[in-house]
Amino acid sequence: MNLSQGHTSLSPSLTGETISPSRKQHDLGANTPTACCFSFVSRQIPRKFVDDYYETSSQCSQPGVIFKTKRGRQVCADPSEDWVQEYITDLELNP
Repeated sequence: MNLSQGHTSLSPSLTGETISPSRKQHDLGANTPTACCFSFVSRQIPRKFVDDYYETSSQCSQPGVIFKTKRGRQVCADPSEDWVQEYITDLELNP
């Protein structure tokens, strides 16, 4: 895995997605990690495994959705995929 300087992989998984913290300078000078996706899960994960989600920061090089599983794993997904949008809608309607 080749990550650009300053990035450390949080949890590379068998499905191929990569989540990395990116340290960005904020107005107050604090270094706060920002989770970014550099690759996405290659296939749809079962909805019953997904507990929550969040979108990656606009500071990331590409948009992404990070699903949190019931086992505590974080999985990067492509926000342009239909199933990703369906999961987001379902999670918003049924918290």
